[in-house]
Amino acid sequence: MLYIDRSQHRIIAFAAANGWGAAQYARAAGIAKTTAYEVLKGGNATKDTLRAMESIIPARFKESSEPRAGRNVAPRPEGRAA
Repeated sequence: MLYIDRSQHRIIAFAAANGWGAAQYARAAGIAKTTAYEVLKGGNATKDTLRAMESIIPARFKESSEPRAGRNVAPRPEGRAA
């Protein structure tokens, strides 16, 4: 179970670092868009799906909790709660 959680976290981190949505990830990994969407939202995945999605992540990719500069870091409008 730990391996699956780590794999899924790595996949989600890679997609976020590149600003990819499910459609872009699915196209790159050769899987269905709905399958990629479920994995990126934290849903269950088969080992074959995880392997396909992990196969496009470069070995040098390092997970980080910090968002990449210029991506999804727009300031919130005044008066809006987080």
